[in-house]
Amino acid sequence: MASFSSSFNSMTCTSTLIRKLFDEKKFTAARTKTREVAVNVIAPFAVQLTIDDLKTVDFVSILVDASNHKAIKLVPVIVRYFSPTTGVRNKILEFSNLPGETADLIHNQIIKVLNNFNLTEKIISYSADNTNTNFGGLQRKGKNNVFIKLKETLNREILGMGCYAHIIHNSIQCASDCLSIDIESIVCKIFGFFHIYTVRVENLKEFRNFADVQYKDLLSHSKTRWLSLFPAIERIISIYNGLKSYFLSQNTCPNALKIFFENKSSLLWLKFLSSQLKTINSYIKKVESQKLSAIELTIIMEDLMQKIENKRQEKFLTTEIENLVTKFEDEGLINRKNFENKCDEFYALCYNYLKNWNNSNQHVNQLKSMLWITLTPKTIVTWENVKKSVQFINNIMSKPNSVTFDEETFFEQFKTFEKIFHQQNDEWHHQDIEDKWLFIFKTFANNN
Repeated sequence: MASFSSSFNSMTCTSTLIRKLFDEKKFTAARTKTREVAVNVIAPFAVQLTIDDLKTVDFVSILVDASNHKAIKLVPVIVRYFSPTTGVRNKILEFSNLPGETADLIHNQIIKVLNNFNLTEKIISYSADNTNTNFGGLQRKGKNNVFIKLKETLNREILGMGCYAHIIHNSIQCASDCLSIDIESIVCKIFGFFHIYTVRVENLKEFRNFADVQYKDLLSHSKTRWLSLFPAIERIISIYNGLKSYFLSQNTCPNALKIFFENKSSLLWLKFLSSQLKTINSYIKKVESQKLSAIELTIIMEDLMQKIENKRQEKFLTTEIENLVTKFEDEGLINRKNFENKCDEFYALCYNYLKNWNNSNQHVNQLKSMLWITLTPKTIVTWENVKKSVQFINNIMSKPNSVTFDEETFFEQFKTFEKIFHQQNDEWHHQDIEDKWLFIFKTFANNN
């Protein structure tokens, strides 16, 4: 079977190779047969498994993204849900191409998929990029966006979860605009200067001996790639002296790069931004997990904002940067007070950007009330908190008594859960949330 990243055409050659290696008479699966098996046997079977699994869950989230493949607009519709036996599941319900990326087109596609899989009564949240098309911007105003249209069609409230990886990435991009040097454009310009120019690269390598640095290939950066700027800056810092010597020796050096390398404080700003990106990137990687819940995302965002605020209050700088500031101040190249003011402005812009976008979700405070489901050692598990969670879900569904239960039985189950929770050791408490809940449900099942 060809891999998911290979064309069915590849099986024409692959099947011939397999016959020669193993048995010439027992394997015939070239392009046509392989496609028929994949499209008409495996795919329907996988869809049916998903349908059967979805019948066992009460709540689902729908995730949508759109990307361009040449002239084709590809729009996958993904469902996420939690199964008490298998944990968090992410399944592609449909992968289709649309003639555009308007709110109406995406909304109609989602509703079509929801109806096909009988999920209209189960959806409680919608997740997508933070574009005006999806959510109506920061203030989530207007009616011509997918989120509002979904709520109107469903005739009830649902959660709207934007892309937190984009939010975190954009926060530092916004904050870096206040710095004295446009680091992002410099990184792109340096890479573009050497990209595909072999002669320039070879000339740069000659300067590594002069500057006593080991040459390393420069890395590209794209504004749409959340994690690319940090390694690109780190690479420039590692060969900074060689790059500086090279560009200042060129008669035709781009003016922006000449100004950058003539400015002796440029290295200071490179290292400052690199220090901030190290923290930001670690949080982007956290939120890129396929199994995070909305509650966990609120915790991560609160933690990141607190970390940035702490840096601002303490005027945090690494020892290396502190030493550079002192050195450049002694040489009369910078004013410490001005530098600290720029750093303060950077932290303020980053913090406010995160805060504003985090608060754009009107349910963020209610999500905080459900922190007990993370089951950490500091979790306060009380009957009152559990009741609030059920009430919150009822409010989201916007239909009175949509989540009904026998409170007497539910209370007994809660006390059993509470006992199980408090019996666990520290190692258990530090497991992933998914694993802890799977253990609890399994324990309930084993004890009827």
